[in-house]
Amino acid sequence: MKPLERIHQTAKALDRHIILSEGDDPRVAEAARRLLAEGLARVTLMGGPEIPGARRIDPAGAPDLAELADHWHRMRAARGMTGERALAEMRDPIRQAAMRVRLGQADGTLGGAVATTADTVRAA
Repeated sequence: MKPLERIHQTAKALDRHIILSEGDDPRVAEAARRLLAEGLARVTLMGGPEIPGARRIDPAGAPDLAELADHWHRMRAARGMTGERALAEMRDPIRQAAMRVRLGQADGTLGGAVATTADTVRAA
């Protein structure tokens, strides 16, 4: 078995949930379609098009936005984070995806197609 086939087989067996934080990018939307078509992961897109089989979240209008912001505020309050700023920062899809992983809503997140490496790492 080739290495990539082995990786695919493992991914299918693990049935992981991944959040793609840059769903508005056509390349990311296509990656979501491929992941779903090949059964490699359960997918959530932050923004972007509706894709059959994928969950789509509008980062600015997520029903649990206030709850996510509250977690972020409590994590950063000692460093001067205000509730208002936490709410604004949780509207960012990369930060929101990272918070969702932290809270166990997904197994991982992937970004960096549009955002810089620094922005992606800073959110984690």
